[in-house]
Amino acid sequence: MNVDSHEGIGVTADPQKVKPGMIYVDLSCRRNRRRIYEAYEKGAYMIFTPYNISDPALPVIKVESPRDTLCMLFEKFFEKQKRNAKLIGVFGESDKSILVEMLQSIFSRRDDSRFIMDIIPITINTNENNLFYLDSINFDSAIMTDRCTLGKCCGNKPAADFIYGLTDGRAVIMNNDEYHDKKAAENFTKTGFITYGLNKKAVATASSIDVDEITCFNYCIQRRFLSGSGAMIEPFEIPVRLKALGSHSIYNALAAITCGLYYDLDISDIKESIESYKGSARHFQKIYENGFTVIDNYCNSAYDYTAAFDSIQILSYENLVLVISVSQDVNMHFHEEKAGLIAEWVRILKCKEVILTSCMDGDSHFEALPLKSMRIYKKVFRENDISFRYYHLLHHAIEKGLSLVNRNDLLVLLGSEEMDAAGRIVNKLLGAMKKKN
Repeated sequence: MNVDSHEGIGVTADPQKVKPGMIYVDLSCRRNRRRIYEAYEKGAYMIFTPYNISDPALPVIKVESPRDTLCMLFEKFFEKQKRNAKLIGVFGESDKSILVEMLQSIFSRRDDSRFIMDIIPITINTNENNLFYLDSINFDSAIMTDRCTLGKCCGNKPAADFIYGLTDGRAVIMNNDEYHDKKAAENFTKTGFITYGLNKKAVATASSIDVDEITCFNYCIQRRFLSGSGAMIEPFEIPVRLKALGSHSIYNALAAITCGLYYDLDISDIKESIESYKGSARHFQKIYENGFTVIDNYCNSAYDYTAAFDSIQILSYENLVLVISVSQDVNMHFHEEKAGLIAEWVRILKCKEVILTSCMDGDSHFEALPLKSMRIYKKVFRENDISFRYYHLLHHAIEKGLSLVNRNDLLVLLGSEEMDAAGRIVNKLLGAMKKKN
């Protein structure tokens, strides 16, 4: 979970979401200090952890129970904010940082005396077990981004219970393409539902999609809905130009624009905020384009990989080369799921080559892919007639990938923080290639 305001003040248990001045609480239950150093490097003002940390440079406070500490911090945060803030719960299993950044951009740009309250988006990862702190939070609205079904358990509790506290009449803004259990949700809540997605049955959808240097589409309200103040939002259509690639960026924009309308912001102001938003690093980021294209994308879960593959599908290219990290695959089930996903999408995407890497040059804690895991990939790929290569080092994997691409081809790099150096490696290798030529 991440609690963050547009001023950058907040509390998080996710080192990836740390911004300068924020407080990080270590819930990793592992003695590996990599997450703590990552939070510190991203600007954490204070770090709470149950472990002894000898480095005097780190702003660390040892606590017996980081969970109790996190609850206390959230209580203090919400106690301070509840009189002048509205909280939006952003639920789902995929990476929601782009959506949250879009929401923050929209609400921080408003210039309307009618708004006397801050609107703070809070990201909730429903695949985590550390959701014990949500019981006391009263959300003003919620956004359901993916397959976060309200019947699914979140920390031994149905996800529906977490939006049960919504004030009567408050809205759940739901991804209609992913969410298939609207009736179950209605049994738990008295809220209204505003759907978004590419499905034509959605209230808010996108049409005339065109992806090249930027992503263009028409934002369409197909059926009227009530805003939070009770105003009626009538059907309309408006063109949007995103400075971000990928189908997931379209979904995020649909959710953010719809949320802005729900809070009575003017559509022209929302459009300006969305169009001025620049995608974060490693979020389907185009890091090279000259003859062929290289895209770098952060992936940490099966849903992130699915979204990435789906985004590749709407791009124009001749052949595809994938470089995929396997260093973070800590259990056999995820290996099998990931191998299956790759095999499923390879044929669809016209993939020329699959390259796996353990990224051992990125962190001393990363080890070679275990033999049991390698056997899983070999088995799944053999059954699907897919060839692949494996490299211990990310540098060697990218070097091989670059050697395979030709004009109009696409090289895509997929992995989590262990691949943060991928962009620098690409630039270094391409620079060396230019000098040779």
